[in-house]
Order: sequence, then C-alpha cells, then structure tokens
Amino acid sequence: MARRRSKRKGARGSNQRFYSGRTTHTSSDQKKLRKQKEYRRQKLSKQKRVEWLQKARLKLRWVAVALLALITFNLLQIKSHQYVGLTGLSEGDKRVVTGLTEDFISGANRFKTFFDNTEYEQHILDNASFVGRVEASTSPFSTTLKVRIIPKTPAHAYRGADSNTSQWIAEDGSLISLTEDQISDMGSETPTTVITDTTGVQYQDGDAIIPVSTLDFIRRTTLELSLAGTEVAGYIITDSPREVRFDLVGEGYDLILSVERPIESQLEDFETAKQEITTNKRVVSEYIDLRVVDKVFYR
Repeated sequence: MARRRSKRKGARGSNQRFYSGRTTHTSSDQKKLRKQKEYRRQKLSKQKRVEWLQKARLKLRWVAVALLALITFNLLQIKSHQYVGLTGLSEGDKRVVTGLTEDFISGANRFKTFFDNTEYEQHILDNASFVGRVEASTSPFSTTLKVRIIPKTPAHAYRGADSNTSQWIAEDGSLISLTEDQISDMGSETPTTVITDTTGVQYQDGDAIIPVSTLDFIRRTTLELSLAGTEVAGYIITDSPREVRFDLVGEGYDLILSVERPIESQLEDFETAKQEITTNKRVVSEYIDLRVVDKVFYR
C-alpha cells in the first residue's frame, strides 16, 4: 500500500500535467471555425449591403417618380409668354397686348389642357383694335406661350371731323392710329390716297367705317380708271352707304358711283357721258353721277 501511494506521489510531483474533461480544438479545427465565422460575417455583411441597395433603389425610384410628376405638372402649365413679332406697335400698344395676355393666362387657362388658342386670339382681337391678326402656339415641352401679333395694315389715309392725319383706314375698313415710323417698321408703305369723311361722325380707333366690300369696290374701280387713263386723287364718303365719290386728278368734278352697280357698266356710262359733254360743249364743275341705271346726272 505504501508503495502505490509513493508512485502516485511521484507522478503528481513530476513535470507532466494532466487535464480532465474535453480537450481543446486542434489548429485545423480552429481554422475551420475561423473560416465559418468569417463566412457568416461576410454573408451577413452582403445581406446588409443588398438590403441597403434595395432601400436606396426604392428611395431613388420614389424620388424619380416625384421629379417626373413635378416636371409633368410644370409642363402642363403656361407660366410665361414670348412675342415672336410686335413690329409696328407703339410701346403703349405693346403694354395693352401684354396686359390682355397676362389677364387671359390665369386660373384654369394657365393649364394647357384648358387653354384654347382660338379663344385667346379672339380675346386679343376683341380688346385691341389695332391688332389685325393673332397667332398663338404652345409646345408640349415648354411652359412658354408664343404669340405673333400682326397689326392692322393701313390701306388709305383718313380725314375725318378732326382732320387727324395720323389716322388711317385699315384693310378691314376700321379706323387705326399709326405714325409713319410705325408703318415703316411694319414693312408697309404710307398710303397716299385719302378717304375724306364728310359725315361729321367722331369715330374711335377700331370703329368700322367702311365695309370691306366697299374697300374692294374702291380698289377695283381705281384700277379700272387707271387703265383707262384717269387717275384718282382721293375718295369721299357721305351719309349714303351705297355711294362713293371719286376725286379725279386734273378734273374739276367728282365721279359718284354706286357700290351696288357693276363697275364695268358704270365706267361705260362714264365714257359715254364724257363724250356727250364734250360734244355738247358743256362744263361740269361739281360731279357726274352714275348711280342710276341708264341715266347720267351732272352739274
């Protein structure tokens, strides 16, 4: 018994150490463990990156949608206007057109869906007597309304009750006020023929003085007289809407014609009347009136 105890004592007292329980991992097991941990860490990191990218993409998608909606909303509106041409208009006229345009582009009209080019053009024509034509256009990719304003073109000088030489008869028969510089800016020539108004009525700019049909009658008659060797110095309009008095160059009388009779037949009567007056050696000092069919009156 003593001998066995001495062996155990000797064993315990030696330099060898003994451990009880489970042993630690070997170096290869530790490597595998580290690799597994690193793999799990990388996999978790990758998942986090994927989740972050998905969230970022979602946010960017919403931002893109919001920007697209904002851009679309803006493009559906008219926020400004640009004049393509305003030649021949005074600064006051330009301010009038600008005010009318800004007044029209408000409320629902600022949205292209509700904006009506024809309605806008008529709005300008109804409220700006000096405008002859309006052309408006919008673009799907622009918030600017493009406007071309074409002023009325003078056809004849006008002399009314106030003898204002800056007033003119436009091609549509209405009264307009323009300086000669403005007419030049429009690329037009200053009319040399004068329409004298003897009715005594005080007209305002934009008022219709002569029907377009009468202006056409004057133009065609003047051309026919010119071809026959008779020049017209001017025209006179009276209370009678169916007649026009032609002031003839070099003659001491006016020629009174009816706008309701054919020009050709009246000018034939005019040639016949001149021959008769010359043959009978009569003097005409006031007028030759051809308004009645097959009859000539002169004084």
